[in-house]
Amino acid sequence: MVAVRELVTKCFSKLLHRLVSERAFLATKTRRLYGTFKGVKMRGKLGFTLLQVSILGTFLIAVACVFVPPLAVGAAGSKETSFLADLQTLRSQVELYKIHHAGRLPPTESLAAFTAAMTAKGPDKRGPYLQRIPANPFSGDSIIRFESGKSTAGARKAGWVLNTDTGILQADDSIRHARM
Repeated sequence: MVAVRELVTKCFSKLLHRLVSERAFLATKTRRLYGTFKGVKMRGKLGFTLLQVSILGTFLIAVACVFVPPLAVGAAGSKETSFLADLQTLRSQVELYKIHHAGRLPPTESLAAFTAAMTAKGPDKRGPYLQRIPANPFSGDSIIRFESGKSTAGARKAGWVLNTDTGILQADDSIRHARM
């Protein structure tokens, strides 16, 4: 991306230098051809021709087409990136808890018990696994819903859903995100 910017800057400065030099040359040539008129020195034509303006405009449009689309995509993708990072963090920390506690999930009788087990140091001196339960960026909810049996992830009842039978943690904001 930096190399493209340098190339565009270099081309733009060469084009601008050429246009300014051509303008100065035309002004000098005009003065030489027409000289003075009745003792008043005539000024050369100051300004750019239509061709020069259209070339510059085309060049600026081409530069805008190169740089604007990646900026627009970056803004939309940041929410998705944040979501995937939070989901991965939650999953990995629940797995780490299970490793430290002989395959048992954190307490799932209430959200408060789960949050305490994941965010505080336990009596066995392990943890904390998370500083806080992250909010799902698409629902804005940091609540974890606990379920057993068949998964109903994507029901939009909470930010996240943890199946206590399988130990699988999923997003609860949409079916599409629940499948990730």
